[in-house]
Amino acid sequence: MTITDALQDSNLFASWFDDPSWDAWKVVLKSTFGIALGYTDLLSLQLPDDPKAKADLSQVQHLADRAAKLTAQLLLFSRQQAMAQTSLNLNAVIENTLEMLEPIIGEDIEFDWIPDPDLGTIRADEGQLGQILMNLATNARDAMPTGGTLTIETSKVTLDHEYVKTLVGGVEPGTYVRWKITDTGAGMDAATQQKIFDPFFTTKEVGQGTGLGLSTIHGIVKEHGAHIQVESEPGQGTSFTIYWPTIDQAGQSVSDEKAEPLPRGSETILVVEDEVAVREMIELGLQSQGYRVIGAGSAEEAQELFRQSDRPIDLLLTDVVMPGQSGPDLYTQLEAESPGLRALFISGHAHKFDEKGELFRTPFLQKPFRVSDLAVRVREILGKEQINS
Repeated sequence: MTITDALQDSNLFASWFDDPSWDAWKVVLKSTFGIALGYTDLLSLQLPDDPKAKADLSQVQHLADRAAKLTAQLLLFSRQQAMAQTSLNLNAVIENTLEMLEPIIGEDIEFDWIPDPDLGTIRADEGQLGQILMNLATNARDAMPTGGTLTIETSKVTLDHEYVKTLVGGVEPGTYVRWKITDTGAGMDAATQQKIFDPFFTTKEVGQGTGLGLSTIHGIVKEHGAHIQVESEPGQGTSFTIYWPTIDQAGQSVSDEKAEPLPRGSETILVVEDEVAVREMIELGLQSQGYRVIGAGSAEEAQELFRQSDRPIDLLLTDVVMPGQSGPDLYTQLEAESPGLRALFISGHAHKFDEKGELFRTPFLQKPFRVSDLAVRVREILGKEQINS
């Protein structure tokens, strides 16, 4: 099965990506892009004031960042990332997903992307948002076998009491992010529209779909407290509109954020990571921000270094899944010896460990990550006293 085939259906994609033969590749991809991002960040901090060199490095960073985001999207869609609702700008999520989507949809379908720059923030799981877009877009493609237009729009709207009466599903008045996906395809009659969110209902030929795609979307939307509406007529195309509750009035996207100096510190951090290249990148990144760093390649080595250190360890930064003892188990042991020890867990596949969802109650950073993300997260955990010191 090809990537294109698998992406057409989220359940097929999940089973395809769960193939054991891909496990090693998943780890390699995530580690490679994460290390590349880390070292380009370090280079950018060390470069002299040379606009040409910085511009060239910026291109490398952009490509590495794009590769890392695409890998993360693949893992999220295939349920290989831990699910977590966070504050998000929907425009940024859509833009990242479109990079994956455009080659899959095909050249005979025109994209029309109409974002509202003052959208506001929603609370959602990024992977599930991507799954919604991927599924609706591939359905739209199937409805336009000879080509057409796929329009994706976002806007911030206020729904009053009168308007919500025209919607289905018990929508409450209030402020929402409206996400509308429209195709110019075959459309559906009223009877079909009544059934499209039912599990296993499909209008596709036998073997072409499981009938779970739209029911899964419906479940995701409801789980987030959002609402989905459908409008369609035979021969007139279809529109899916999702109303997502906003959590604030901020409309700034990630790309609009101004670069701030990275937070610094002088505390002692014990870094435990069994992959040498990743550990060295983390050590260099933290050292560049003023921290004293002790590196260990295993939990056993970390225990020895912890006890031998001539300074108190202020933070344990450890991988979650390691040969032998896990990162959380290591932290439990060391925290018993040094009550109040702070920790930051990192992992690229923590879902295999965190079956009860307990890990993410503690500070956590998903691989791959930028040096800037690491610096900010570490400073948040240790406190603000030494920012830019």
